[in-house]
Amino acid sequence: MNERKITTHHTNDCNRQIELTAHRPSTGGAPVRYDISGPRHDVPGVGSVPSFGVNLKFQDGPIADGVNGLTNEVLLAILEDRLRNFQQGPFACPENDQALTHIRSAQAALRSRTITRQGRGVEGTHTP
Repeated sequence: MNERKITTHHTNDCNRQIELTAHRPSTGGAPVRYDISGPRHDVPGVGSVPSFGVNLKFQDGPIADGVNGLTNEVLLAILEDRLRNFQQGPFACPENDQALTHIRSAQAALRSRTITRQGRGVEGTHTP
């Protein structure tokens, strides 16, 4: 698998227009890069281009060898911040609060994994 399209975010018209592609799995099996692009539009003299594009590169290899990409914890922190701010504004709703609860639960699980790996002396390595 070098590249695969992801469509699980296609919950409404906005999300159906956003293309998400996963690339090359790491040693651990998870992709190390995700490309995200918005709806395409024609630019005279250039052709069809996406309205926006973002490339997310994740940590590839043991952190003991150096930090070279994002972590799951970073993305969860961004989502937590975004939803927390929605909850402080006019878009507060029970669903955002429920999503925040689940994001915080995911963060706690990942913290627990890190603490366990640190305790075993394998954090930052490819040792399971």
